[in-house]
Formats: sequence, structure tokens, C-alpha cells
Amino acid sequence: MGGELDALFPSNQLYFTASGWNAETCVIPRAGHMIMMEPQWTAAANKIDQWLDSRLGQKAAA
Repeated sequence: MGGELDALFPSNQLYFTASGWNAETCVIPRAGHMIMMEPQWTAAANKIDQWLDSRLGQKAAA
């Protein structure tokens, strides 16, 4: 997971990191490097929640 506007780790390079971990690439639109400190943090949190949901087979505790 990375931000579309991340200046340290460009979003077009996320695929290489994800493929090394056999993971899905996830780019959060309009987010920079500090996603959890930006207005788009809810989009990132929702993606993490969806991922947990898919792995646990149930809705993660709120």
C-alpha cells in the first residue's frame, strides 16, 4: 500500500515491492507518504479492513 503522491516511494514502483511479497498492489489516491496522517487515512483503513475481512472470513471487530 502506498500513496499516489508519495515522493519517497513513487506509486509506479509499488508493484515491485508487492510482487516480492506475492501481495496485491494498493495505491491510495491523492495520498502522500504519511497516509495515516492525511485526510485519505480512511481509504487506507478501509482497504486494510477489507484485506483482514478476506483473510479472516468475517467482519473484523470494530
